Amino acid sequence: MIGRNQLLFLLILITTKIQVGNNSEDIYETEIMKGEILYDYKKGSGAYYIAYSPFRDDYNRITSYVRLPFVETNDGKRDAFISFGIQGQYGYIDMGIMNSGKGWKPYYNDNGDLISFDDDIAKKEVKIMGLEIQVESKKKVFFGVSYRDIDGNELRHSKWIPIYCSHIFEGNLEEKPNLRFYRFVSLVNNKDKGVPDNQKDKTALIDGTFGDLVIKVDNLGKKWGIDLHYVEASWKVSPKKIELTKGDDYDNFSIKYY
Repeated sequence: MIGRNQLLFLLILITTKIQVGNNSEDIYETEIMKGEILYDYKKGSGAYYIAYSPFRDDYNRITSYVRLPFVETNDGKRDAFISFGIQGQYGYIDMGIMNSGKGWKPYYNDNGDLISFDDDIAKKEVKIMGLEIQVESKKKVFFGVSYRDIDGNELRHSKWIPIYCSHIFEGNLEEKPNLRFYRFVSLVNNKDKGVPDNQKDKTALIDGTFGDLVIKVDNLGKKWGIDLHYVEASWKVSPKKIELTKGDDYDNFSIKYY
């Protein structure tokens, strides 16, 4: 027969296990798709996947036509990001599009300092947005965004944003920048509004595509799929919330917090 003290101990043990099982840290498991995890991954900011090229100094540009997904942000409690970026020895610059519930707009994030272009929100007829990073020098890159209909026809002139980047690279400014390109998709809780990362909050990013992915190396265009040569490492955080199919020049993706 179990005594009162033993029964109390068992109840405490079961309660502790339940609490540990529900600990928010448990949702931030990772799944490596290629290589290894290169940098500290984020916890408390939702699910995402990311893919990095190797470091090289002969990259020219990356391009993609992004088929826009359906988005549910729960009135801006989450921000959706579909993004390219460059990684240097002293930091990173994300360059892509984001959606906080009012439509897709360009943004860039320089080592945590995020600038969004609220006057350039895509209209409803925009179904595809072209993304491009053109490497000009170690001092400057150009980030390009185009707005297109479902057939890929351009609806307005491309927006080109000069971004100064010498502060993330080491060495002389005259040298070619040694960098990684990367891409990622995320659906991030808005911590500025005190929103926790509740991964059952019914928000979602459904059925989007990084299409026609090309990386130019020494002026030669190469397909930039995760399983090909010019991706060194790729992983998911909170993989149970991510649906991803990949090919030689595309990623199809969804993030669902159900």
